[in-house]
Amino acid sequence: MLYPSTTKFQDNIRKRRYPMSDSTKVLLNIEDKNVFIDEVVRGDQAIQVKAHLTYVPKACSECGVLNQHTIIKYGWRTVHTRLPKTGEWAVVMHLRKQYYECHACRGHFLAHTSIVKRNCSISYNTHQACLSKLNESVSMKHIAQEMNTSPNFVSRVLNRFSSDFKTDYHHLPAALHIDEIKSTKDAQGSMSCVLMDSGYQLFRDILDVRSLSALTRYFKRYDLEVRNQVRFLVTDMNYTYPQLSEEIFPNVIVIIDRFYIINAIQCELNKTRIEVMKKFATSSREYKALKNIGNYYSNWPQTWIIRTFTALPSLNTSPLKLTLSIIY
Repeated sequence: MLYPSTTKFQDNIRKRRYPMSDSTKVLLNIEDKNVFIDEVVRGDQAIQVKAHLTYVPKACSECGVLNQHTIIKYGWRTVHTRLPKTGEWAVVMHLRKQYYECHACRGHFLAHTSIVKRNCSISYNTHQACLSKLNESVSMKHIAQEMNTSPNFVSRVLNRFSSDFKTDYHHLPAALHIDEIKSTKDAQGSMSCVLMDSGYQLFRDILDVRSLSALTRYFKRYDLEVRNQVRFLVTDMNYTYPQLSEEIFPNVIVIIDRFYIINAIQCELNKTRIEVMKKFATSSREYKALKNIGNYYSNWPQTWIIRTFTALPSLNTSPLKLTLSIIY
C-alpha cells in the first residue's frame, strides 16, 4: 500500500498537537507514523486507547489514479483492535480511520495501517507474540489467556505456520522412542503416536493414529538406508511397535522403557499384597502392616521398598513370607 511521506515541518506540527503520542506508541510498540494517540483510559477490565489514523494518500486504492487533488476526506470509520497485554492488562485500541472518496472513480476506501490486517481485529504484534509463545511447553488455552484472544485464534496461527515445520525424511536417530498420548477431537484415533529422539531427547514428529498399517506407511517414506541407521527402538509394552522391527527396521533392537516395567511390577505386587491382606482380619497386626506398607511403597523408589519390607523380621506368618519374598 502507498503511504505518504511526511516532511519535518509536518512532523513538528503533529508533535506539538499530540505531545504524548510518540511515548505511548513506543510503549504499545506501534511504529505507524500516521497513527496518533488521542486518549488512554484504564477501565475495569482493559486499557482503552483512543487514536485516529489519517494521511494524504498518494493514489486511489480502488482505481490506482494518482492523487492530484482528486481524493478528498469523506468522514471517519471506527475499528476496534486488540493489542498485546501491557502489565497484565488487556489493551483495546479504538482506531478512527480516515474515510476517502475518489472523484475519478467515485469509489471509497479506508486509510490503511501497519498495525492490523484489513478486515481483522487482532494486531500483527499479537500474531507475532502468539507465534513466539507456541515455542513454550504450555497449552493453547494458557497462550490465549496471555494474549487476550481465544484458543481458536491460537490454533489458526499454528496451522498457518505449520507448513514451515516439515519433517526431514532423510534422517532418523540411532535411538528412536515411540510413545502415545491422548488425541484431540480433530484426530482420527483416540490415541496419537509421538516419535522422539532418545539420544538428545528431542521431538521428531506426531501421528494422529497408532495402528501398524499407518506406522508402516509413515516409515516407508524414509529410504532403507535411513531406516537401517536406527539401532534401538524404545517403546512401552504395546504389541504394535515391536512388530516394526520385522519389516521397517531390520537392524533394530527393541527395548522396553524401564518406567513401564517398574509400573507393571508394582501393579502385580499390589494385587498380590491385597490378596494376602484380605486373608487376615481388619483388626489384626498383619492386615495393618500390609496396608501401611502398600501406601508407602506406591510412591517410594524401589530400593526403599526393599528396605521397608526387610525391616519387618517380626512378621513370621507364611503368607507374609511369600509376599515379602516375591517383592524382594
